[in-house]
Amino acid sequence: MNLKMAVGAMLIFVTLLSVVGCQLPSKIFQHPLRVTNPSEPSAEVYFFREDVFWLSGIALPVHVNEETLLQLRRATYAKVSLKPGTYQVVVGLAKGLGSASGTNPWRSCGGPMGLEAGKIYFVLLAFASGESGMCFLPSLITEEGARSLMATYTAVSQ
Repeated sequence: MNLKMAVGAMLIFVTLLSVVGCQLPSKIFQHPLRVTNPSEPSAEVYFFREDVFWLSGIALPVHVNEETLLQLRRATYAKVSLKPGTYQVVVGLAKGLGSASGTNPWRSCGGPMGLEAGKIYFVLLAFASGESGMCFLPSLITEEGARSLMATYTAVSQ
């Protein structure tokens, strides 16, 4: 593929993502690890989507154990109660997206996250870039940092 074709394919890809992504709101999905009964043991997890330009028109999905838990637009956050345990948390445009090869520099990224009953966790989906591509990396932040974000970000309702 020559450079002109690669640039053209990338422009089409970004345009399609922007059009489709603009239609998707921030949302919390039904998930087998979500706890809806307050008497069940759970961990409270707040997910924050960083307020940056990159993919700002896209509702970015967060997958827990390969199932979509939520999707967040720029400068939004969501609180979910999850069963205690250790889970694989991956942020990406689609399940399985993980290659920076070809014309797509975006990849999924994440890793294991351990949750204890009765604890509260604050997770920032922060833009990251490197040799292998670009992604939104889930990272734990302090309660103070989370409260600061809550003052300006939009909460996603259940």
